[in-house]
Amino acid sequence: MKFVLVVFVAAFAVVMAEESYGTQYDNVNGEAIVSDDKQFQSIVDCFMGADSCNELAAAFKKVLPEAIVQACAKCTSAQKHLARVFIEAYSKKMPQDYEKFKDLFDP
Repeated sequence: MKFVLVVFVAAFAVVMAEESYGTQYDNVNGEAIVSDDKQFQSIVDCFMGADSCNELAAAFKKVLPEAIVQACAKCTSAQKHLARVFIEAYSKKMPQDYEKFKDLFDP
């Protein structure tokens, strides 16, 4: 679970400076995203490469590899909260897809 949390925390950030991820998406309402099945599925599909990414999902996906390697050292507390919300929903709503997600992003 810790690995996936790190992955998703990074997903809710955009690199704006070398020392930290930007705060551009820190006000994203994670609860609203996971409650909207269409939006939630769109983000999942983006991360898994099954569909094109909207601006938000693309920004999140862009930082995943670095954030995993660096154990989310550049993440804000807001990004950590977003990660928790998304990962909890992902693992409950789509457990098989969640396992594929972990396999894909586990270095």
